[in-house]
Amino acid sequence: MADLKLPPQTLPIVARARGILLKPKAEWAAIDSEPATIKGLFLGYAMILAAIPPLADMLGSLLFGRSVGLFGYGVTWRPDLFSALSSAIVTYVFSLIGVAVLALVIEFLAPHFGGEKNRLQAFKVAVYSMTAAWVAGVLGLFPPLAGLAALGGLYGLYLLWLGLPLLMRVPQDKTLVYLIVVLLAALVVNAVVMAVAGSAMAMGRPALVYGQNAPLSGTMNVPGYGSVDLNRAQAAQKAADAAIASALAASREGDARPQAAQVQPAPPGTLQELLPGTIAGYTRGEIGSSSTGAAGMNTAMARASYARGESRIQLSVTDMGGAAAFAQLGSAFDVNHTEQQGARYEKVGKVDGRLTTEKYDRAERSGQYSVIVAERFLVEADGTDVDMTALKAAVASVGYNRLETLARTGR
Repeated sequence: MADLKLPPQTLPIVARARGILLKPKAEWAAIDSEPATIKGLFLGYAMILAAIPPLADMLGSLLFGRSVGLFGYGVTWRPDLFSALSSAIVTYVFSLIGVAVLALVIEFLAPHFGGEKNRLQAFKVAVYSMTAAWVAGVLGLFPPLAGLAALGGLYGLYLLWLGLPLLMRVPQDKTLVYLIVVLLAALVVNAVVMAVAGSAMAMGRPALVYGQNAPLSGTMNVPGYGSVDLNRAQAAQKAADAAIASALAASREGDARPQAAQVQPAPPGTLQELLPGTIAGYTRGEIGSSSTGAAGMNTAMARASYARGESRIQLSVTDMGGAAAFAQLGSAFDVNHTEQQGARYEKVGKVDGRLTTEKYDRAERSGQYSVIVAERFLVEADGTDVDMTALKAAVASVGYNRLETLARTGR
């Protein structure tokens, strides 16, 4: 293939986006050594490309409407301009904050995997690895194709995989574990940041003021999603701050101070014992467990496969351990959200006070069901050639009471 050359008048942002998407290895090498500032990365790149998905989604919803599931049937409606614009603004702000959170997590964890702690390099990785997801967001203009935007997210993981070891100086043999821990930590920390940012927006204050510590209270309603108890969100944020401080202290060489805020995950073998031998006619096959992490961000997981004829289920239970403080944010949310596209649907809500996520494709008879238990354990079932009832039964078979006891007593 001939080398792709851009005309001299091409905007730098277009050249960079095309380079990172089409020639990522060469582009990361150029990014590694070029001078930059965090402000420049945001103003000249992130704030421009991050606007693509929310704007495309807003225009798509106004032109073609939105669809959700209702008693098994699809319902489509067109939101008013104010609602669509509000949703776009919230999405835009959250995505920018998410990038900043990802960068800080990348910087914090790098030394624990043999890398260098460099904030500018971490922001480079976070900003440019989001390029594929932002560009793919243009598919939101036509809702039937919006689901394909997920491919951009997958390619973004590949970009992250290439950029992390080079810019953060992490040995290649530690990149996979580093990537996994970065993603896990970014997800849980970002949940806290989104709650604080969303509440600030709801009160009419600038949501991107770094270091804002104004007290929040009451309940924030997010149309179409549910509400947030701001008092609980702040309590969760304080617990998260304590966990981060504890992890930082633990990472300092020679620091012998007790780390009371750290939560050690249950032994992987203990989690493995929670996975039953059979589930409603499904026989257990391969089973295993593992642990990973750094400083106070240790986690443990056990996973098993089950089969009944052609039907398959993968059941896992993850102890978020040191990241459990961040999961407390789930108690502050009262989420009730449903989306449907054709035979596929996704639901997020609370069942018996526990945050649950349900995804299913009726045509493919495949899906996923997950529950967060005791604000610490994630129990998840993925299945093929299976109905949702079986997936819910698989998750419940782990035993919510046993997990709550384990969280409370440690055994």
